[in-house]
Amino acid sequence: MSKRTKIIVLLSCALVLVAGTGVAVFLHSVPPPPGIVWEPAPDRDNQKGVTLRFSGMDVDDETDLVVLHCVLTNDNDLYIGNGFDVAVDYLLDGEWFATYDSTKIGGPEPLPIIILEAGTREKNITLPKEVFPHIGTYRLSLLKVGMCEFEVLIEL
Repeated sequence: MSKRTKIIVLLSCALVLVAGTGVAVFLHSVPPPPGIVWEPAPDRDNQKGVTLRFSGMDVDDETDLVVLHCVLTNDNDLYIGNGFDVAVDYLLDGEWFATYDSTKIGGPEPLPIIILEAGTREKNITLPKEVFPHIGTYRLSLLKVGMCEFEVLIEL
């Protein structure tokens, strides 16, 4: 092999290495979608005696809305101050990041004080698709009530 060929092969390898590193860094970073919060999420808990379970999701491509179907079970009556405020968090490298918080971006209007008698009921939450920018693990929180984790397995 000539000296010129060796230099071309060496430069080609270096270019492939640099380009591959750049692509890997780009794919690993998660840019926030426009108009949606993207910040470290606070700790979230279930109220004692409350269980929120994810039961499914519907995606409407015409309206770009996602409906999350959940089952809310409470052992005792619940008194919810300002209705159901909603937050959605995304798990990235072992840390939760808020992608949506109805108290920060003017989400659904809160309902007046609610009293939920003990029992089990379905709760459906409608959110814009851009709340779910990536495939992965999400956490839905009905703030001051309960939370549940779920997986988004396809790009929405």
